[in-house]
Amino acid sequence: MAPTAVELTPDGQYVLVTGADSNTLAVFQIVNASTGQLQFAQVKRNNVGGTQGLDRPTSLAINATSDKVFAGIDTPQG
Repeated sequence: MAPTAVELTPDGQYVLVTGADSNTLAVFQIVNASTGQLQFAQVKRNNVGGTQGLDRPTSLAINATSDKVFAGIDTPQG
Protein backbone atom coordinates (compact mmCIF):
# COMPACT_ATOMS: atom_id res chain seq x y z
CA MET A 1 0.00 0.00 0.00
CA ALA A 2 1.66 3.21 -1.16
CA PRO A 3 0.17 5.99 1.00
CA THR A 4 -1.71 8.75 -0.81
CA ALA A 5 -2.98 10.64 2.25
CA VAL A 6 -2.13 10.62 5.96
CA GLU A 7 -4.22 12.39 8.61
CA LEU A 8 -4.24 12.57 12.39
CA THR A 9 -7.68 12.56 14.02
CA PRO A 10 -8.51 15.80 15.87
CA ASP A 11 -8.73 13.90 19.16
CA GLY A 12 -5.13 12.72 18.68
CA GLN A 13 -6.03 9.05 19.05
CA TYR A 14 -5.55 7.71 15.52
CA VAL A 15 -3.58 8.06 12.29
CA LEU A 16 -5.47 7.29 9.08
CA VAL A 17 -3.74 6.37 5.82
CA THR A 18 -5.25 5.92 2.36
CA GLY A 19 -3.82 3.76 -0.40
CA ALA A 20 -5.17 4.63 -3.84
CA ASP A 21 -3.57 1.68 -5.63
CA SER A 22 -5.06 -0.79 -3.14
CA ASN A 23 -8.41 1.01 -2.58
CA THR A 24 -7.82 1.01 1.18
CA LEU A 25 -8.11 3.09 4.31
CA ALA A 26 -5.91 1.88 7.18
CA VAL A 27 -6.37 2.99 10.79
CA PHE A 28 -3.58 2.99 13.37
CA GLN A 29 -4.06 3.78 17.06
CA ILE A 30 -1.47 6.05 18.66
CA VAL A 31 -0.11 4.02 21.56
CA ASN A 32 2.57 6.47 22.70
CA ALA A 33 2.57 9.96 21.23
CA SER A 34 5.99 10.84 22.64
CA THR A 35 7.70 7.88 20.92
CA GLY A 36 5.41 7.73 17.88
CA GLN A 37 4.45 4.13 18.61
CA LEU A 38 1.43 3.03 16.56
CA GLN A 39 -0.70 -0.10 16.64
CA PHE A 40 -2.67 -1.33 13.65
CA ALA A 41 -6.41 -1.06 14.37
CA GLN A 42 -8.25 -1.91 11.13
CA VAL A 43 -8.34 -1.64 7.37
CA LYS A 44 -11.27 -0.94 5.06
CA ARG A 45 -11.10 -2.12 1.45
CA ASN A 46 -13.39 -1.15 -1.39
CA ASN A 47 -16.04 -3.82 -2.09
CA VAL A 48 -15.05 -5.90 0.96
CA GLY A 49 -17.24 -6.34 4.04
CA GLY A 50 -19.82 -3.80 2.96
CA THR A 51 -17.36 -0.99 2.21
CA GLN A 52 -18.44 0.78 -0.99
CA GLY A 53 -17.14 3.83 -2.84
CA LEU A 54 -13.53 3.66 -1.64
CA ASP A 55 -12.19 3.68 -5.19
CA ARG A 56 -8.67 5.18 -5.37
CA PRO A 57 -8.84 7.31 -2.20
CA THR A 58 -6.43 10.24 -2.44
CA SER A 59 -7.45 12.60 0.35
CA LEU A 60 -9.02 12.53 3.80
CA ALA A 61 -11.13 14.81 5.95
CA ILE A 62 -12.11 14.05 9.54
CA ASN A 63 -14.84 15.89 11.45
CA ALA A 64 -14.03 17.78 14.66
CA THR A 65 -15.29 15.03 16.97
CA SER A 66 -13.25 12.35 15.14
CA ASP A 67 -16.26 10.10 14.59
CA LYS A 68 -16.67 10.60 10.82
CA VAL A 69 -14.11 10.19 8.06
CA PHE A 70 -14.55 11.38 4.48
CA ALA A 71 -12.33 10.13 1.66
CA GLY A 72 -11.84 11.98 -1.60
CA ILE A 73 -11.51 9.60 -4.54
CA ASP A 74 -9.75 9.81 -7.88
CA THR A 75 -12.11 8.03 -10.23
CA PRO A 76 -12.55 9.36 -13.76
CA GLN A 77 -16.11 10.24 -14.71
CA GLY A 78 -17.32 8.71 -17.89
